[in-house]
Amino acid sequence: MNVEVHVPSDVGALLDAAGHQPSRLELVLVERLMGGRAALPMLPAVAQEALTLVNNPDASVAAFARLIEKDPPIAARFLSVANSALYSRGRKVSTMSEAVMRLGIYGCRDLLMQVVYASTLTGLKKYQDAVQASFRRSVTSGLLCRAVCAELDLSFKEAYLCGLLHDIGESRTYRILSEIAEPQEDDEVPHLVQRYHERAGAELAQMWKLPDEIQKVCMLHHTSGPAAGEGQRIVRIADLAIEAVETLAAEKPLDKDALASTAGLEPLQIDGRRLCAVVERAAAMASML
Repeated sequence: MNVEVHVPSDVGALLDAAGHQPSRLELVLVERLMGGRAALPMLPAVAQEALTLVNNPDASVAAFARLIEKDPPIAARFLSVANSALYSRGRKVSTMSEAVMRLGIYGCRDLLMQVVYASTLTGLKKYQDAVQASFRRSVTSGLLCRAVCAELDLSFKEAYLCGLLHDIGESRTYRILSEIAEPQEDDEVPHLVQRYHERAGAELAQMWKLPDEIQKVCMLHHTSGPAAGEGQRIVRIADLAIEAVETLAAEKPLDKDALASTAGLEPLQIDGRRLCAVVERAAAMASML
């Protein structure tokens, strides 16, 4: 059953909730969001089948391999990741069955959703660089969520997808804005994306019938205080740590003291020392892909 996303019932209420005087651009954006179908890409059949297989206790590696082999570009991506330093341990695989066994059923689902997400990012009239940057951060966030679970000894199968997809509403909002022929100030667009991406992402997660935890994370990942569930908790930890991972990826020195004193850790039940360990673990994983 899908999670009910509670949003105001009309455009005026949504704008009132924003608490400011809207521009013409914002008015048009909200009108399109309230329509409910703007810039909502369909989930490809291969991804729908993958989500079904993951939830089937009788699903086999062979069945997943046959599914991936239906799409040669996706199959090539799977073999590439399975043979990356993160997974290969020096031994290459050449068949899809071997790749699926190496990545695991849930790992295959996660990679497939990453490929699907990437496929939705083309063809924007504007903001392509911003959308690609958002996607790269989302992949890093997925790795961070895995690292959080490893560091805190949490068993949470939706971890990577929560990190990968929690900000997917950013790309949808940018796409809607790219199609609006209204005057736009450079500094207004990022603020609108920040203001409305949770709603935009939650609607997309609902339409794709993603797991309930992912739908909730898309809608509520900017709330404060104690986390409402493991998905929200690990995503909020990842958001606090992502700049540090990007610092390491750029081969710049990491200020561990500043990272360890990051505000907002206590409600998330993680201390500064462990946050530093999460960052180093995620950076190591990213370097091997």
